[in-house]
Amino acid sequence: VEWAGPAISLEDCDSLPRTFGSLTGVRGLLVAIGAAWCGPCQDDAPVLQAFSAANSDVGVVQVLVQDASGAPATHVACEEWTEAFSLTHPVLIDPVFVTEPIAGDQGFPVHVVYSVAGEQLYWEAGAFDEAAVTAALSEDAP
Repeated sequence: VEWAGPAISLEDCDSLPRTFGSLTGVRGLLVAIGAAWCGPCQDDAPVLQAFSAANSDVGVVQVLVQDASGAPATHVACEEWTEAFSLTHPVLIDPVFVTEPIAGDQGFPVHVVYSVAGEQLYWEAGAFDEAAVTAALSEDAP
């Protein structure tokens, strides 16, 4: 299935370019957009890690827009975030907020679910809602 979702390329903690389409799993992709200073984003990180570990068929990626001081996210902030929460799923940095059209202006964190083809299935600002994400992925299941 060819990815028809947002054509966004961001760097991971190791400065390697990654696209949303390259990160999707066989059931879809969960993108969590936030900032290191954001308390709810910090609360979400271990929950997203657990979701990722339990759902290996779903791509999970966290996108950091800002570091802990509110400055644009850096590779150092990415590494610190990944280490602080022992994350095994990809973390990308978005220092110029190219994901703003996806995130909107409702605050952080934002969770977006895409089908394997890149169709947006779910969007929510606020705490991670595993049941809603799972339902969105299930609705799109073949």
